[in-house]
Amino acid sequence: MRNTLLRVLLLLFFFWAPGYGQGQQPTNRTYVLKAARLFDGKSNALVTPGLVVIADGKIVAVGASANIPAGAEVIDSGDATLLPGFIDAHTHLTMPFSDDFRQAELNRLEKTVAEQALDASVNARVTLMAGFTTVRDVGSTDYFDVGLRNAIRDGVVPGPRMLVTVHALGSTGGHCDFQDGFRQGLFGHESGPLEGVINGPDEARYAVRLDHKYGAITWMRPPSGCG
Repeated sequence: MRNTLLRVLLLLFFFWAPGYGQGQQPTNRTYVLKAARLFDGKSNALVTPGLVVIADGKIVAVGASANIPAGAEVIDSGDATLLPGFIDAHTHLTMPFSDDFRQAELNRLEKTVAEQALDASVNARVTLMAGFTTVRDVGSTDYFDVGLRNAIRDGVVPGPRMLVTVHALGSTGGHCDFQDGFRQGLFGHESGPLEGVINGPDEARYAVRLDHKYGAITWMRPPSGCG
C-alpha cells in the first residue's frame, strides 16, 4: 500500500507543481486521479472516494462530487490516499547537504558556478518528488536561488514553487558571512550588504532593498518600468 500511495502522490505532485520538466509544457489532456480516499487539508476528515480532475495542466475539481469529464483518462490507484502538496518554510536548495563541513566548504570553493547550479537543480527535483510543491528558500549565494526559481517557473527543470531571499542577512563574522573562517584578503574584498552581511539598521535596510532588487521573493516576472 505504501508504494501505491507514493505513486499516487507523485502523480498528484507532477500535475500540481509548477515545474513540468525539461522545457515541457502542461498537457492539454484531461486526467482524473482516483483513489479510495482524499485529504484536502480543509477539514480533519477524509473524503471518500478521492477524485482530482486535471485539465490543461491545472487542477479544476477535487472531492467525491467532482465530475469526471467525458474522454478523461482515469488513473485509479485503488486503496490509497491522495494528499495536497506540502510546504517547507525553511530550505536551502542551492546548498547540497554534507555531513563533512570542511569538505562542503572545499567543494564550494572548487566547483564552478555552473556545476553548483546543476547540483541545485538535483536538490529541487528530489524535494518535489518528496512531496513538497512550495518551498521558502531562506539564503543562497551567487543568485543560485533566483536562477533555480526562474528555471522551475519556466518549466526548464522540475521543482517546487520557490519563494527566495537571495541572501540571508547577518553581521560581519556571523552565521551568514560566508568569508568567516577563511584568512583575511582571500576573497579580495570584505563582505557587505550586497552579500547579505550587515552591521546596523541602515545596512540592514539597504541589504533588504538589494535582495529585492535582484529577485527576492517574487515568483512571477516583475513588471517593467517604475510603477
